[in-house]
Amino acid sequence: MNRIIRKIGISLFVLATVLSFASCDNKLEQELPTSPEVKIGKLENGLTYYIKQNRRPKNEIQMNLVVNAGSVLEDDDQRGFAHFCEHMAFNGTENFPDKEMIDYFESIGSKFGEKINAYTSFDETVYELSIPAGKEEYIDKGLLAVRDWASAVSDTDKEIDAERGVIHEEFRTRYDVNGRLLNKSLPYLFHNSKYAERHVIGTYKIIDYGKPDALRRYRKDWYRPDLQAVIVVGDFNIREMEQKVKSVFSEIPKQEAPREKPAIEIPGHAETLVAHCTDEELNSSSVVIYYKHPFTPVKTVGDLRTDLIQNLYTSMLTDRLLQAADDEERIAPFFTASASYSQFIGEKNMYTLRASVKEDRVTEAIASLLEENKRALSHGFTKAEFERTKKKFISRAGKAFRERNTRESKNYVEDYIRNFTLAQLPVIDPKINYDLTKELLEDISLKEIKETGQMLTTRKNRVVIINAPEKDKDSLPDENTVLQVFDEMEEKELEAYSEGLNLEELLPEEPTPGKVIREQNVEGVEDLIEWEMSNGARVFIKPTNYKNDQIYFGAYSPGGYSVYDDADYISASFAPDIISYVGIGDFSPVDLGKALSGKMVQVRLGCGDYSEGLGGNSTVEDFETMLKIAHLYFTAPRESKPRYEALLEKINLQLKNKYLDPNVVWNDTVSKIMASYHPRVSPVTVERVNQELDYDKVYKIYRERFSNAGDFSFFFAGSLNPETVKPLVEKYIGGLPGNNTKKETWTDRDISPPKGKVEHTMHLAKEQRSIVRILFPDAEMDYSQKNKLVSRIMCDALSNALMENIREKQGGVYSIRAYPYFSPYPTDNLSVSIQFVCDPGRVEELKKLVFDEIQRIKKEGVTPEDLASILNQIEHDDETSRETNDYWMKLVQEYLVYRLDFKKFPNLIPTLKQVTNDDIKNMATEIFDITTYKNFNLMPEK
Repeated sequence: MNRIIRKIGISLFVLATVLSFASCDNKLEQELPTSPEVKIGKLENGLTYYIKQNRRPKNEIQMNLVVNAGSVLEDDDQRGFAHFCEHMAFNGTENFPDKEMIDYFESIGSKFGEKINAYTSFDETVYELSIPAGKEEYIDKGLLAVRDWASAVSDTDKEIDAERGVIHEEFRTRYDVNGRLLNKSLPYLFHNSKYAERHVIGTYKIIDYGKPDALRRYRKDWYRPDLQAVIVVGDFNIREMEQKVKSVFSEIPKQEAPREKPAIEIPGHAETLVAHCTDEELNSSSVVIYYKHPFTPVKTVGDLRTDLIQNLYTSMLTDRLLQAADDEERIAPFFTASASYSQFIGEKNMYTLRASVKEDRVTEAIASLLEENKRALSHGFTKAEFERTKKKFISRAGKAFRERNTRESKNYVEDYIRNFTLAQLPVIDPKINYDLTKELLEDISLKEIKETGQMLTTRKNRVVIINAPEKDKDSLPDENTVLQVFDEMEEKELEAYSEGLNLEELLPEEPTPGKVIREQNVEGVEDLIEWEMSNGARVFIKPTNYKNDQIYFGAYSPGGYSVYDDADYISASFAPDIISYVGIGDFSPVDLGKALSGKMVQVRLGCGDYSEGLGGNSTVEDFETMLKIAHLYFTAPRESKPRYEALLEKINLQLKNKYLDPNVVWNDTVSKIMASYHPRVSPVTVERVNQELDYDKVYKIYRERFSNAGDFSFFFAGSLNPETVKPLVEKYIGGLPGNNTKKETWTDRDISPPKGKVEHTMHLAKEQRSIVRILFPDAEMDYSQKNKLVSRIMCDALSNALMENIREKQGGVYSIRAYPYFSPYPTDNLSVSIQFVCDPGRVEELKKLVFDEIQRIKKEGVTPEDLASILNQIEHDDETSRETNDYWMKLVQEYLVYRLDFKKFPNLIPTLKQVTNDDIKNMATEIFDITTYKNFNLMPEK
């Protein structure tokens, strides 16, 4: 009854709000209301709480602690300690000494790293805990853990010292080419600001030698109730939860005479800053132009209107940039480009133009970005562009409204974090947002959009970041050249934009429908229907109510590239990328995007060595459009030699520079050795592509792969009615060419790993970091639900042991896991991979520890406590993921690929109860053969 009354109250609130907007004379000044579905309160000690009842996923509660403090608040002797504090929260608290917190929550089904985690940024630190909602004890323990994170982390000297090695290795893991480029760009993006000196990971000096008292001082200063929020979203009674939250968190005392939290500014600058960020391992170039603006929160209807106008401008400009990149004459100096405007860091918004640049064309790319921006500033946008973009915005808001009752808890959490950390941004009810979006868009003019672009494009507070391979450093434009491009563009006169012909009809003519000739309920799977079509296609339909407006789609056929000779392998393997890039029917990808404006639909090719297929999703309204696109992929791959050559240019540039990255060289080498140097696994190089890739063969092979719908299985899951969609399926799938007499399977090309043990080391890395990969490949093993579960339990148990002994006890790695991989090709087999990043001087030491743990699990298996914990995690994961369309799509495809009997469809709980420790030991003995493992090491240059 309370729930019904609450729903009525919320409905009345939404109605009253809409009516008040409609009658308000000064509507633009009216504040946007936060949805009453979330209970927001503040305790006397200053702590804020957010409580929201939500049953997606079912039987799960998500709890978060948000600390409105991050690395920018660190003192000079604390650099890296904001992040260090986050780590320490899992190493002992008042109510969970040592590792008891992780042990307890893993025992009830919450896996560390997935359901228990945290992150630190410049401005905030957020802790995450997702627990089963089954017992009061779980809820009470969960709230107690969050309370400890807020106010009772132990931070002992012993545990701080023990964690130094872990964080040092995290630094090593993250300090790759992307980390180095970020470090080079920060002084420009955060010019003359403390942000530039407060990278979240910190410095090796502080991580390794910083004083524990400095860490405890950071926690004392900034972990206090007035800077904290507790968020609880999930499957519970909201009144009872609010009482629990008040009781638990009111115990935290209000801090007396707290340290004043400084406002850290990012100062403006009149000059344009130009950064050249080069790296020896970077294999492509890019350009980003930033315009810094003050952060403006969206709090009123007028703010929302301004936000819409800004997004209209950047969305339409992005479409123009993509159209330029799509030009078949290949005039554009970039492969892709975009524009955006969003909140950045601190009290800043950022208008951004970015491009992925063609070789030696950085200066042209900068000029081209500025030119398209100025064209929009000078002439504005066309009515056709505006109408298409309005349709997109209304469709997105409409889908959010229709999905409001099936939204995931994690999405609500993200909203509440923004509300707390970003000037109390309102959490708008989807109905109000949808109605306002439609209404405000009708009142916005093209003139206003153009003027907004002029406001975004300033002469001051500009930053240009040029990322490029180190080898191209001398050919990059210097600062004066870049500034000259800006100056010249201000004087340049440009013609108005002309977008040419726009096509809207996807299919030139309607297909002749086929028929469902046989229908059955699939035994063993609830609500799964199979239709056999007159053209031989099999169609599986799974109606669900997990989402109100979501339909997933997939298509699968065996065969893939394996049916072609080695000489045709390159043409076969590039065919999906080429068709995706060139387009379907009369449409290039950009033109198809225009035709689909306002529609929420995606279809993509998914082809591999042993199969081909499609995947996609749509709303209920756009289901027919999704089928039309799928029909075109089967019947009308678009041919365009200029588009093909444009893609070839991009591929050649990527291949030309790919070996600048040592990881690519190493992975190619690993692949060659693991395939016993089979010609199909030879590295893809410029020379090989130019010799073996053939335009005519590409289209011949693609058409052969999709010529017979009778060899395909199609599957749909989501908010659909079988009888309603049947005529559409008969038309667009039944109407495809096909028959059920020609069935294919894959061809065994005898690609197998070498016999015996392999040890291979390459000295290529630029940094003092090593990557170690240990493989146990291709143990022949029947694919069954039980074997699949045993392999997962075995690898989870081994991963836990490796993390405990190599990360926690030795401080040797940041992360290490064992990954199981079942494959049906050419026969059912299981492989296990173990990988970690570490200090080059510790490779042999840590490898020995890995093999010690492998020997232990072969001999002893898993303790009863570990086994129970892992089984609970798997059971909880299955319970929450079963109520998603993606889960059923993957499961149905898995049964088709592995040729499994649907009558034996998995009932996880009975299978879990069958697993014994002997099963784990036996599988470990079978897969972990120390005479046949393969070990590959990437080491620093000598």
